[in-house]
Amino acid sequence: MGFRWVGPLLLASLMVALASLVLAYPSSLWAGDDYSLEYLAAVCNAGARLNDLAFYRTGTMGYHPAVAFYVFSWLAAFAALGRGALGSDLTFFDRLIENAPLLFASFKICGILMTGLLVLAWRRSAARLAPAGVLLVALALYFVVTPQSVFRSVNPLTETFALAVNALFVLALVRLAQDPLRIWPYVLCGIATAFAYLLKVSFLYVWGALLAAFAYLALFGVRPLGVASVLRLLRGLLVFHIVSIGLIYAVGLTVIGPFYFAALRRLHWAIFTHGPGSEANASLADVLQSITISWDSGATALPVVMVVASSLLLAVAIATLRRQISPFAGAVAVGAAMAALASVAAVLTRYSETYVVGVAATVPLLFVAAWYAAGDRRARRLVVAIAVGVVLLSAWRAAPAIDDLFAAKVSASSKAAADAQAIAGIAGSDATLLYLYRVPMVGFGKGYVAYHCEVPHINDALLLANRNEQSSMARSVKEPNFVVVDKNYSSTEAEVRSGKNLDPINAVKTVWHDGDELIALDKVWLIRRARSPGG
Repeated sequence: MGFRWVGPLLLASLMVALASLVLAYPSSLWAGDDYSLEYLAAVCNAGARLNDLAFYRTGTMGYHPAVAFYVFSWLAAFAALGRGALGSDLTFFDRLIENAPLLFASFKICGILMTGLLVLAWRRSAARLAPAGVLLVALALYFVVTPQSVFRSVNPLTETFALAVNALFVLALVRLAQDPLRIWPYVLCGIATAFAYLLKVSFLYVWGALLAAFAYLALFGVRPLGVASVLRLLRGLLVFHIVSIGLIYAVGLTVIGPFYFAALRRLHWAIFTHGPGSEANASLADVLQSITISWDSGATALPVVMVVASSLLLAVAIATLRRQISPFAGAVAVGAAMAALASVAAVLTRYSETYVVGVAATVPLLFVAAWYAAGDRRARRLVVAIAVGVVLLSAWRAAPAIDDLFAAKVSASSKAAADAQAIAGIAGSDATLLYLYRVPMVGFGKGYVAYHCEVPHINDALLLANRNEQSSMARSVKEPNFVVVDKNYSSTEAEVRSGKNLDPINAVKTVWHDGDELIALDKVWLIRRARSPGG
């Protein structure tokens, strides 16, 4: 068996390993994070748009553009339900809710398949830079420098598409470095930038990194730098921005919609001009704490990028001054290092463990660029040895954290299911129940889906039905017999009884009343209102 079979076998092994995680760690859609609910909301909205050939705005693209996630969500639902993923009435909505386990399984399987396709796409984009063995080691880094890379391959969210962003970025960067005076590389740069923005604004490090590579080429790569060359460079820069802005507006207005696209532009402008807001890291101590939290989570991505990218930039600067590096190698190295460092800056500005997946996606190119820039065989062997060492160290640290992530999801799902069964036994079939944010049960989740899918006649029909089990995000009941409160937001009995609003995101206040009965379950509090049956 030749070496050419090693890559396909490793990819097949990866797919099997990810699929085994789905089987080994079964979990519920309702007990997941908001992205599992956003998935159903996107399916509901897209199914209604396609069924009615009409535009319905949706909150699933109202906080991040997340266009790729929106499209992927409906395709995953179509794979599970076929034409059942089309509709725009309450029957269609109920069909999605009833088939949530099947839809969630399809969501995970399609996430695994998409991960495999993105691995192939990235490898194809970087084929000009290194042989297959080096690319395989580089791609291995993506999956081990943070446990979230594996976890989010099975439980997708916007960051899962970070590898797609970087595949397009690598393709554009390589073409730009090859011929900075032609027009087509700049078209690719515009496409890569637009895709990055339409996924999430933090991925605009692609834009900054491409500009850094362009500046390097303009200074050191174009010879002679006469009037004609300058004009061609400026023409390319203009095309770059016309294509990116044009695509962003075209997709923004037709897919996201005028209302949410305008809101996103205002939000992103405010971020660029006034900072990311009160939840951002405000001091060096906050930044260092985020790095520590990331390391404790089993991730090595942040320190790896900060050390390797900084070292690569320094090496390129010295080699450029000594004329010991080609413009192509220098531009690729500068682009790779700037993208990686900018992704770290974005994460450390507002930290979340899932955001580190965006950093992890920049690591493969960082090592490939370092390998390519190293030049001679001995130096390249050293780079590969370092990369293999990082893979082994990172895998050793990430493995138990990956198990913890999946096990926590299983535990939350089983506990929520037990609580739901207990609530059904206590409340009975005739009582009205109100589920508050973010109760990990279908009672809350279906209201979240209806609220964010924003198909008017579905919402109207759901409210008109006035069902006994309601979510605080789509409620018509004013005086429920029981209120279900998430313990993540009200962890103690004293908090529940304090009189605070028990629903942290909704304007309609839900508070403790004198005479109410409090029942402690595993994941939730159950409040029996004093006027309810048995109260």
